Amino acid sequence: MTATDDRLAYQHIASLRAPRSAVGRWALCSAVAFLYSWYVALDLHGATLGRPFDGVVVDPSALASGLEVIALVVGAFFVVAVPHELLHGAIMRYFGGRPRYGVRTARFGIPYAYAETRTDYSRNQMVAILVAPVVGISVVGFVLAVVLDARWPLVVLAANVAGSVGDCWMASRLLQYSESVRVGPPPAGGVGDEDEGENEDGDEEDGEDEIGDEDGALAIYGRSADPQSRLPARVVHSFLVGTIGTIVVLALGLVVLVFASLAFDSGAVVLADGDGNWLLFRHEPTADRGVLIEVGHRVVAVFGAVGGVIWLGVGRGLEAPR
Repeated sequence: MTATDDRLAYQHIASLRAPRSAVGRWALCSAVAFLYSWYVALDLHGATLGRPFDGVVVDPSALASGLEVIALVVGAFFVVAVPHELLHGAIMRYFGGRPRYGVRTARFGIPYAYAETRTDYSRNQMVAILVAPVVGISVVGFVLAVVLDARWPLVVLAANVAGSVGDCWMASRLLQYSESVRVGPPPAGGVGDEDEGENEDGDEEDGEDEIGDEDGALAIYGRSADPQSRLPARVVHSFLVGTIGTIVVLALGLVVLVFASLAFDSGAVVLADGDGNWLLFRHEPTADRGVLIEVGHRVVAVFGAVGGVIWLGVGRGLEAPR
């Protein structure tokens, strides 16, 4: 489908964008995604090399200074963000598009890189474009960490996962539509046929004054005779929203416990079975004034899945006829 001729056979049915009001929630999701994916990658890295992994030891004397943090952020932009967007663009070009690259600023003047194109794609092609960086960079980063027997590529891997939260959200939303739809830039004049507000997952729906290329909007076009939504994908999306939300809330709760323990006790927080059958979280001071942090990421995943099922049940219950 081209942007000029074939689109006439389709009608605009929806638009997706990163909701502005969800910036805070997404920042929390990105932070948790970084820490969780980094810890899981460390565990898998140790298992692959045949070495046990018993948590992360934080040494206060090794923490970065202010200037070092700035240097790390700038370095991460070039090491993570640039390859991330180039990979988006490479898949765009593979499917016949002409990508354009640049840098914009979000709220509070935070810069971010982007890749965009005026080409229309099939649903599956756009999903591939969206998930290519999180899949590709994760695989390359992990293989590099194993080959070099080094952990620093895992930090790059985790930073890329954190920066891919929006891409994964968009891909999950796109999969709710039929394979027959086309995905491209918003129509001229913005979007006027979609209601504002929030859906059952707390995601804002798009209004005309919220849409534009600058907002990273994707417009969905379909033919009236074709099915336009897929219930199984909507169920999976709701489950994932509940799972991720549960893990984020759990992480915030653990942070509160740690700070409370530091304020009123030694800082030790251990949530585990006394017989060693399971471990959720461990935060214990070490003899050299450091801290041992251990996360039972498999147990966390189980808690998240239970939360996803509950969220799915609540959402389906609200939709049931009364």
